[in-house]
Amino acid sequence: TLFVIGGRDDAVDTDPALTSYEELYTGEPGWSAYTDGKGTTGAAATDVQGDLLIFSDSTTWRLSVPHVLTQLSTKMPTQRFNSAAATGANGLVYVVGGTDLTGTATGIVEAYDPAMNKWTTGLRAMPTPRSMLAAATGPDGLIYAIGGTSDVEAYNPTSNTWTTKSALPSE
Repeated sequence: TLFVIGGRDDAVDTDPALTSYEELYTGEPGWSAYTDGKGTTGAAATDVQGDLLIFSDSTTWRLSVPHVLTQLSTKMPTQRFNSAAATGANGLVYVVGGTDLTGTATGIVEAYDPAMNKWTTGLRAMPTPRSMLAAATGPDGLIYAIGGTSDVEAYNPTSNTWTTKSALPSE
Protein backbone atom coordinates (compact mmCIF):
# COMPACT_ATOMS: atom_id res chain seq x y z
CA THR A 1 0.00 0.00 0.00
CA LEU A 2 1.25 3.47 -0.88
CA PHE A 3 -0.20 6.50 0.92
CA VAL A 4 -0.01 10.14 -0.16
CA ILE A 5 -1.18 12.51 2.57
CA GLY A 6 -1.57 16.14 3.47
CA GLY A 7 -0.18 19.16 1.75
CA ARG A 8 -1.76 22.47 0.98
CA ASP A 9 -4.01 23.43 -1.87
CA ASP A 10 -1.57 26.15 -2.95
CA ALA A 11 1.54 27.96 -1.75
CA VAL A 12 -0.28 30.32 0.64
CA ASP A 13 0.65 29.43 4.23
CA THR A 14 -2.73 30.53 5.59
CA ASP A 15 -4.67 28.00 3.50
CA PRO A 16 -5.92 25.04 5.52
CA ALA A 17 -4.14 21.72 5.15
CA LEU A 18 -5.95 19.25 3.00
CA THR A 19 -7.93 16.72 4.99
CA SER A 20 -7.63 13.85 2.59
CA TYR A 21 -5.26 11.13 1.56
CA GLU A 22 -4.83 8.97 -1.48
CA GLU A 23 -4.21 5.27 -1.20
CA LEU A 24 -2.84 2.85 -3.77
CA TYR A 25 -3.70 -0.56 -2.35
CA THR A 26 -2.42 -3.76 -3.92
CA GLY A 27 -5.89 -5.29 -3.77
CA GLU A 28 -7.59 -2.48 -5.71
CA PRO A 29 -6.92 -1.06 -9.16
CA GLY A 30 -5.80 2.59 -9.17
CA TRP A 31 -5.75 5.30 -6.54
CA SER A 32 -8.61 5.76 -4.07
CA ALA A 33 -9.26 9.10 -2.37
CA TYR A 34 -10.43 9.31 1.24
CA THR A 35 -11.25 12.23 3.48
CA ASP A 36 -10.47 12.07 7.17
CA GLY A 37 -11.79 15.55 8.02
CA LYS A 38 -9.09 15.98 10.62
CA GLY A 39 -6.20 17.60 8.74
CA THR A 40 -3.76 14.79 9.42
CA THR A 41 -0.63 16.39 8.04
CA GLY A 42 2.88 16.15 9.37
CA ALA A 43 5.98 14.04 9.23
CA ALA A 44 5.05 10.52 8.19
CA ALA A 45 6.72 7.12 8.07
CA THR A 46 5.54 3.56 7.67
CA ASP A 47 6.17 1.31 10.66
CA VAL A 48 7.31 -2.31 10.42
CA GLN A 49 3.67 -3.49 10.38
CA GLY A 50 2.97 -1.40 7.26
CA ASP A 51 0.82 1.19 9.02
CA LEU A 52 1.39 4.86 8.30
CA LEU A 53 2.30 6.98 11.34
CA ILE A 54 1.65 10.72 11.03
CA PHE A 55 3.29 13.11 13.49
CA SER A 56 1.61 16.51 13.58
CA ASP A 57 2.52 19.30 15.95
CA SER A 58 -0.29 18.37 18.34
CA THR A 59 -1.10 14.68 17.87
CA THR A 60 0.00 11.35 16.43
CA TRP A 61 -2.13 9.30 14.03
CA ARG A 62 -1.99 5.73 12.76
CA LEU A 63 -3.46 4.98 9.34
CA SER A 64 -4.01 1.26 8.82
CA VAL A 65 -5.17 -0.60 5.77
CA PRO A 66 -7.95 -0.57 4.89
CA HIS A 67 -8.88 3.03 5.77
CA VAL A 68 -8.72 3.00 9.57
CA LEU A 69 -7.49 6.29 11.03
CA THR A 70 -6.77 6.19 14.76
CA GLN A 71 -5.59 9.02 16.98
CA LEU A 72 -2.92 7.61 19.29
CA SER A 73 -2.62 8.48 22.96
CA THR A 74 0.83 9.95 22.43
CA LYS A 75 2.26 13.00 20.72
CA MET A 76 5.75 14.22 19.96
CA PRO A 77 7.46 15.34 23.17
CA THR A 78 8.67 18.49 21.42
CA GLN A 79 5.86 20.09 19.45
CA ARG A 80 6.97 21.14 15.99
CA PHE A 81 5.87 21.16 12.39
CA ASN A 82 7.64 20.81 9.01
CA SER A 83 9.71 17.93 10.41
CA ALA A 84 10.59 14.64 8.70
CA ALA A 85 10.35 11.01 9.78
CA ALA A 86 11.98 7.73 8.81
CA THR A 87 11.80 4.23 10.25
CA GLY A 88 15.11 2.84 11.45
CA ALA A 89 16.27 -0.75 11.07
CA ASN A 90 15.49 -1.19 14.78
CA GLY A 91 11.76 -0.49 14.16
CA LEU A 92 11.79 2.91 15.84
CA VAL A 93 10.48 5.89 13.89
CA TYR A 94 12.84 8.88 14.07
CA VAL A 95 11.31 12.36 13.78
CA VAL A 96 13.98 14.92 12.91
CA GLY A 97 14.13 18.70 12.66
CA GLY A 98 11.21 20.95 11.98
CA THR A 99 10.06 24.33 13.15
CA ASP A 100 9.23 24.90 16.80
CA LEU A 101 6.19 26.85 17.93
CA THR A 102 8.17 30.12 17.90
CA GLY A 103 8.99 29.67 14.20
CA THR A 104 12.63 28.70 14.74
CA ALA A 105 14.20 25.79 12.83
CA THR A 106 15.35 23.01 15.12
CA GLY A 107 17.66 20.00 14.94
CA ILE A 108 15.76 17.98 17.55
CA VAL A 109 15.63 14.20 17.08
CA GLU A 110 13.13 12.02 18.92
CA ALA A 111 12.33 8.34 18.38
CA TYR A 112 8.90 6.77 18.58
CA ASP A 113 8.46 3.09 19.39
CA PRO A 114 5.19 2.00 17.72
CA ALA A 115 5.13 -1.34 19.58
CA MET A 116 5.36 0.30 23.01
CA ASN A 117 3.67 3.62 22.09
CA LYS A 118 6.56 5.46 23.78
CA TRP A 119 9.06 8.16 22.87
CA THR A 120 12.81 8.39 23.40
CA THR A 121 14.13 11.92 23.87
CA GLY A 122 17.59 13.37 24.41
CA LEU A 123 19.00 11.97 21.17
CA ARG A 124 21.84 13.84 19.47
CA ALA A 125 20.44 16.81 17.54
CA MET A 126 21.12 17.35 13.86
CA PRO A 127 24.19 19.54 13.35
CA THR A 128 22.20 21.82 11.02
CA PRO A 129 18.80 22.87 12.42
CA ARG A 130 16.23 22.93 9.60
CA SER A 131 12.66 22.42 8.59
CA MET A 132 10.82 21.40 5.43
CA LEU A 133 13.25 18.53 4.92
CA ALA A 134 12.96 14.87 4.02
CA ALA A 135 14.30 11.82 5.83
CA ALA A 136 15.01 8.37 4.45
CA THR A 137 16.67 5.25 5.77
CA GLY A 138 19.47 4.00 3.55
CA PRO A 139 20.48 0.38 2.98
CA ASP A 140 23.39 1.10 5.34
CA GLY A 141 20.93 1.67 8.22
CA LEU A 142 21.68 5.39 8.41
CA ILE A 143 18.85 7.91 8.42
CA TYR A 144 19.54 10.65 5.90
CA ALA A 145 18.25 14.18 6.50
CA ILE A 146 18.00 15.90 3.14
CA GLY A 147 16.79 19.36 2.21
CA GLY A 148 15.66 22.37 4.17
CA THR A 149 19.16 23.61 3.40
CA SER A 150 21.75 22.30 0.96
CA ASP A 151 23.23 20.17 3.76
CA VAL A 152 22.89 16.40 3.82
CA GLU A 153 23.52 14.69 7.13
CA ALA A 154 23.22 11.07 8.22
CA TYR A 155 22.16 9.83 11.63
CA ASN A 156 23.41 6.51 13.02
CA PRO A 157 20.76 5.23 15.47
CA THR A 158 23.17 2.66 16.92
CA SER A 159 25.85 5.17 17.93
CA ASN A 160 23.56 8.22 18.25
CA THR A 161 25.90 10.23 16.02
CA TRP A 162 25.60 12.43 12.93
CA THR A 163 27.97 12.71 9.99
CA THR A 164 27.99 15.35 7.30
CA LYS A 165 27.66 14.05 3.73
CA SER A 166 28.12 15.76 0.37
CA ALA A 167 25.86 18.79 0.06
CA LEU A 168 23.02 18.95 -2.44
CA PRO A 169 23.98 20.64 -5.69
CA SER A 170 22.98 24.30 -5.74
CA GLU A 171 22.04 24.46 -9.42
